[in-house]
Amino acid sequence: MEKSFNIKVEELKEKLFEIVNESGLPFSSIYYLFKDFMKDLTDAYIENLNKEYQQYQKEKEETTENEENINQE
Repeated sequence: MEKSFNIKVEELKEKLFEIVNESGLPFSSIYYLFKDFMKDLTDAYIENLNKEYQQYQKEKEETTENEENINQE
């Protein structure tokens, strides 16, 4: 059986906390590290979302064209 999404999220959080605690870095450094990480993650998310939306629009247009072609026949 595959782990659920929620279990995977919790395990990732635990690993991140473990890494942060073991790093020995001051929390101010960790704050800025995560702030930069979130910006990079947000940029990647937006890029991926835009690609998915473009693909959706393309498939929607193709479906509409196919339906029109079938109706013309």
